[in-house]
This record gives sequence, C-alpha cells and structure tokens, in this order.
Amino acid sequence: MNKKLVKKAIKKLDEWEEMNAMGKRLRSKEVPVASPELTAQLEEKMIKKFSPFLGKIKDMSNYRFDILFIAFAGYDFQRGLVPGMIPHIRYEHSKKFEKFESRLLDEMSDRADQILLQNISEKSEHPWLEQYPIPRNAKAIILGTHPPMPYNASVKFFYGNIGAFWRLLAEVYPNETFFINDELNLQGIQDFLNRYELGITDMVSQTYNFKFSTDRQMDVAELNPHLKEWLWESEVRDIFITSSSGSNGVLSLFKKWLNRETNYSIKIPEVSAWKNNSFEFSWNGRKFRLIRLFSPSPTAKRGLVRNKSYLSYIEQNPTGNLNTFIVDSYRKLLPLAK
Repeated sequence: MNKKLVKKAIKKLDEWEEMNAMGKRLRSKEVPVASPELTAQLEEKMIKKFSPFLGKIKDMSNYRFDILFIAFAGYDFQRGLVPGMIPHIRYEHSKKFEKFESRLLDEMSDRADQILLQNISEKSEHPWLEQYPIPRNAKAIILGTHPPMPYNASVKFFYGNIGAFWRLLAEVYPNETFFINDELNLQGIQDFLNRYELGITDMVSQTYNFKFSTDRQMDVAELNPHLKEWLWESEVRDIFITSSSGSNGVLSLFKKWLNRETNYSIKIPEVSAWKNNSFEFSWNGRKFRLIRLFSPSPTAKRGLVRNKSYLSYIEQNPTGNLNTFIVDSYRKLLPLAK
C-alpha cells in the first residue's frame, strides 16, 4: 500500500475542513442568505477539489474503498447550517493489511468524523486558558492538554484537578509552597513560575464534549489560538511537554498545531528518536527545544513499568519506585532549584 498516499489523504482532510470554514464565513452578516445557486456552486467546488484524489484511492490494489459523501444540514445559512460533503471511508481488511496502515486509515476516518461534528455540535470553552497568557519574560513553558470536564476542583488552574503534577514538583523544589495544609496553593504556584521564568498553558482551547476525565475521551475542537503569538512575544526556548503518547497527548497535539502553522515544514520525530528526552528544532531562525516530562497521570504511570529507562533506573536503585524515577528525571530536565 502507498503509505505516502494515505498520509496525503490526512492532509487533504485538513483542506476539507478549510472548505467548511469558508462556508461558515459565508453565513456572516455580509451574506445573510445563501441562494440555491450559491450553495450548488459551493458543492461543485468541494467535489471537484476532493474527487480526483478519491479516485486514486479507489484504484489502489488489494483494498476496496467505498467513499460515501453525506450532504447534510440544508442550505439556509440564516439557521446557522453549513452545506458540506463529508468523506467517510470504509475499508475491508486483506491479508496484507498492516497495523501501521490501519492506524493511518483510522485517522483519516476519525478526521472526517471530527469535521462533521464541527458543523453540528456546540463547543465547550477552556475554563481559564486566556486568563493566563505566557509571560513575555518566560524562558520556558510547560504544555498540557486540557483540564477534565466538568471541572470541579477548588483551584482553577493548570493541573489543579488532583494536583499530581504539583506534588511531583514539590519534591523537586522542596522550598516552594505548592501546598498549604495539603491544599493546592495557587499563589505559591504562581510565585514559583515567576521565580523560574516559566509559563504554563494548554494545547486545547475548545472541545466538542462537555464531559470527559481523560485525554483519550476528549474530543478536540480547536487548538490554542494564542500559542504562536505568546511564543513569539516571549523569550521561550524550552517547551516542556507532559504527555508524549496517544493522539490526544501533548506531543501529538503540538505536532498537529506546528504542522498547520509551518505548512508541514518542520518534522518532529517520534520520542524514541530523541536524545536525552529532548529534540531541538528551528523555526524562522529561532531555536526551540522540546523536552519530555513523564506524565503524572495514573494511567501513564502504569505504562512506565515497561519503560527501558525505568527498568534501568530500578536496576541501579533497587529501593526506587515509579514516583522516585519520575522525580529524578524531573530534576535532570527542569531548571535547577534555587
């Protein structure tokens, strides 16, 4: 199977999303009503843009693709409905169907579903993203995904739900007051961030679903629209990511965001190819460094027991455990305690 062709399909789905965005702009005040002629022209343009590529997929040997176009949502822009044609891909397994190829095709199908949801679903806003921009003097930032929703913790701040990340940092920086009487101390956290010239933000600004407790359950609607501006107006060089696996992990979301901002001109390899848990890249003459911090989530911790670095650590530190391993790695990667 032509893997490059499948990857190109994923990029095409992003272009399809742009076509739908064009339809949304047309329902602005400038065009209050769309005539049947206009909507017909839109349909024709969308089909022409995508159908030649679909023809190439359908001709691929050893696989059968049924491309189903679904016309949805009427044609009355005044009711907030957007005409669109959403590609849904069904495929049958063959003897030569590899897991890698299956994953790519699943991603194509998922992307199409996301575009459909984008047109028919309401969105949930990040509860405090815009309240905490990256400071202009920040030398590094900590990137997360999105808080679990609905958010019920008393402290409305990043990683405030169960405070696991801040508990790890409390062991790395014992002189900081992240907690008072075992309660998360927002002022102490902000003092720490200011002292070490750190910013903190999330990759996701909007979600389609209003209830989820893990990144895997999260249905991403929009990525952080301020991130590029915040980065370029700051002094940030180091970008700490707190999850590096899964399609909704920080690394995957950051790659998707970076691809859109740079038109796929910067390639971020898999974490397994990084050196010392970091990867450097240049963007418009400015150097950045991605640094992986092991995730504090209970699910991620369970997966660490098979990590080669962890197994090596236990061999050298028989009395150690997952928590001491993560804290030790944080000490090596984060700014030195003052």
